[in-house]
Amino acid sequence: MICYEVLFLKIYLIRHSESEDDDIDAYGGISDFPLNEKGQKDAELVAEKLKDVKFDVIFTSPYLRAKQTAEKIAEKCGCPLTEVYNLRERNSYGVVSGVTKELAKQVFPWITERIIWMKKQGTKPGYSNETLPGAENYLEFVVRVKEGLKEVLRSDKELVGIVSHGGVCHCIGKEILGTEVKLPKTEFRILEGNNLEDLELVTP
Repeated sequence: MICYEVLFLKIYLIRHSESEDDDIDAYGGISDFPLNEKGQKDAELVAEKLKDVKFDVIFTSPYLRAKQTAEKIAEKCGCPLTEVYNLRERNSYGVVSGVTKELAKQVFPWITERIIWMKKQGTKPGYSNETLPGAENYLEFVVRVKEGLKEVLRSDKELVGIVSHGGVCHCIGKEILGTEVKLPKTEFRILEGNNLEDLELVTP
């Protein structure tokens, strides 16, 4: 009898570093802010932490805060970088994306009141089934993230990184892994699997 060893793709799921919207206290989502000074330093720290990981490739969201974080890691690890458009952050804030919270309170008071209410319920627009004006529907977001992950899983690689966003990481945990995945910025978790059905969280 011949036994075959099943090799699973190992994925480092990494959240991007801090960006300039944090400096001005603006709503993020699809707003494409670059890393701020702290974010640049933190990206270098996580790259140093991962420098001995033999990544075949780093997949990244096209948004600057993710891409700039991924570039630091790829440079340190000496591996190529590939953008996956479907792994971009959810358009969770709609018409207030990129707007400072102070200005949004003046122009869209009822939207900011709704966001505050969500936070009191222990959630926020990026993680909620509720859709704010101009925002991306949650179910459509889930479908998109799954398509992005399928692209990674079809890559025929053994060890890869994904640099993405809080909403994407939360979606992968809730909708694919069946568990909560809350990643602080520049933190990572390790997943293994060859398709969406057998993908598992290796590190909690």
